[in-house]
Amino acid sequence: MAAARKVGKKHTILFYKHSMDRVWRSMLVLSLLLVPVWFFAPGLLGIPKGSLADNALMGAMIVALIGALFTFFVRNMAYVQVKTDHVLIATPFLKLKISFRRMRSIRSMELSQMYDYRRLSWADRRFLRPYFGKTILTIVVKNYPLSMGTMKLFLPKFMFNPMDKGFVLLVKDWMTLSTEFDTLIGSFRESLRDNPRRQESMRGLYG
Repeated sequence: MAAARKVGKKHTILFYKHSMDRVWRSMLVLSLLLVPVWFFAPGLLGIPKGSLADNALMGAMIVALIGALFTFFVRNMAYVQVKTDHVLIATPFLKLKISFRRMRSIRSMELSQMYDYRRLSWADRRFLRPYFGKTILTIVVKNYPLSMGTMKLFLPKFMFNPMDKGFVLLVKDWMTLSTEFDTLIGSFRESLRDNPRRQESMRGLYG
């Protein structure tokens, strides 16, 4: 990355995309199943057209279809981007800024080093199976910028480090993301070189 560049690229968060892929497909199937149920309900179930039950079926079908379309279009909108003094984890409904000072360390490892495949539940194995063997970046933080309850409303659970307090980043090009961390954290440290007290807060990162 060029030294003049002030921010890194926007890297799509694969765990988020995978979660939304599963949601939109499930909601699409549900909406398609509800079409014949709603259409044939008057004859098969004796539900009068225009009744509360009929309208509820139609409403459920529409909600499921809208949900499928929405999740389809937002599945690529979650990204991680390294900035001048923080890293941004962004989703359509949450922008999480993690200051460099809040970070303890950044490491790369294979996902299989983090999870014992044999001990995972069936659902977790199915979710993670495409990514075993992939390299992830882990960020260990001193403290979280928001409460866990709030963050888990918007981020998949596999984005939280099960081994320590922090985050797991899975992107297509982890080497570029790692280089961006190196470069921009290095530039940030350089900007603090005349202030030893502020520089002390960065000691240990990458150490």
